Amino acid sequence: DVYDALTTDRKYRKAMKPYEAMKIIIAGSGIYFDPEIVKAFLKAVSIYPAGSHVLLNTGETAVVEKVEPNYILRPDIIVIRDKNGRDTIEKIKLLNDKKRYIIEAVSINE
Repeated sequence: DVYDALTTDRKYRKAMKPYEAMKIIIAGSGIYFDPEIVKAFLKAVSIYPAGSHVLLNTGETAVVEKVEPNYILRPDIIVIRDKNGRDTIEKIKLLNDKKRYIIEAVSINE
């Protein structure tokens, strides 16, 4: 219910991006939400589902290729644009690359 409320336009605010709503829910785990329910919800609805475009801390843009249920913040990605905006292709397992991490989801147009 909270996820739906956060990701839906309201009279008083625009809808949040799904990853922003998920961050709020994760932050509330154990405080406002039962941790087991949050865990089950995260397995059902990924923060960065396969096909999502994401921006990395390095300035690179990538596409999420595969999400491991136990490591939803460290998916397998394909870098499609380097930090200088040049097209590239590089497959990376974020689980094994501790220097890179996702900072936000971006639209395909960004």
